[in-house]
Amino acid sequence: MNVIKEKILKNEEKYYSYPIKVSNTSDANFLDNSKTTGIIIFGEKQFNYPKFWRNEKFKLPFNEFSIREYKDTYFEIIPSIDIAYYGEGNRVRLTGEKKSDLSVNKVFPALNFMGYLWQHFVQDTLPILYFGREFLQRNPDIVILLYSGISEDIVNYFFNLFEISNPIKYVSYEGCVISTNHLYNFESNVQIPTYWWNNFFYEGIHKLVNQSYKQEKKNVIYTKRLYRRTISNEDQLKDTLINFCLRNNLNFIEFEAEKYTIEERADIFRNTHTVISPHGGANYHLIFCPKGIKFIEYTFIDCLYTLYNIASSLELNYYVVPNYGTNETHSIEIDIHKLNMLLDL
Repeated sequence: MNVIKEKILKNEEKYYSYPIKVSNTSDANFLDNSKTTGIIIFGEKQFNYPKFWRNEKFKLPFNEFSIREYKDTYFEIIPSIDIAYYGEGNRVRLTGEKKSDLSVNKVFPALNFMGYLWQHFVQDTLPILYFGREFLQRNPDIVILLYSGISEDIVNYFFNLFEISNPIKYVSYEGCVISTNHLYNFESNVQIPTYWWNNFFYEGIHKLVNQSYKQEKKNVIYTKRLYRRTISNEDQLKDTLINFCLRNNLNFIEFEAEKYTIEERADIFRNTHTVISPHGGANYHLIFCPKGIKFIEYTFIDCLYTLYNIASSLELNYYVVPNYGTNETHSIEIDIHKLNMLLDL
């Protein structure tokens, strides 16, 4: 029995819980009034989305994950317009089509919402690959489906770390029909978004990507955004962080991901002391961060806080600082006094 199945069967994996950290009581109340509670629709399913941002422990039910085989079948990559924002597992479905755009003998899809983007590759695709890792190693002739658009350098980097050598086929996010003799599909019966998958997915990924590195925790990282959710008093923020670094013999890095290779990005975050950022895709480099580092994220009460579960799974010292707005908010002003208070905790 593999490690993942052993962990699934342990009673302690049935539920898991973490406290969410905020800067003060008013922030906790602020988050508690978020507009993002209520019903989220997944295709034909509905799920009562919990108020996980309350400053209290939150429990998630554990269900089943498996790789199911379908023989001599056609399946469709679900177009973006045909499914809700996040589904469960792969964005594929069986179809009765007898014409196909692609024919593959043995295939393992690793496809989820917008998996061609860095943050969704980390959040949604890597857990599928992690779960199927041993299975794919035992069956190196199975073709892995990934979305076109994701950097091949990123794919190669993680496939090397995961020790997966299977051939890869890149497919369009907008959908196609594939015929296959053997479809091996990752499936789950969790009726929750993929960013609430169980913590052992991200724990396992974290161990694999950091297994051979000595982490020094020297960098204070500000993940800069170039549009939407920018910081209106950015110069004041940077001065505050630079002064904090000078007092504590730390390195300040204004991080823009496109300026670095994936190897350089990994090394920067492996040597993290503190991360400060508005919510955004660059924050998903947290999978490289050492346990216990401080991660301060400026979130928005009209949108989802997708990093909380991953940060908690990795045992980061993660703080939420709520702000009015959505993913489309143009800019916010950071409370420097509150930031200093969090830095000094």
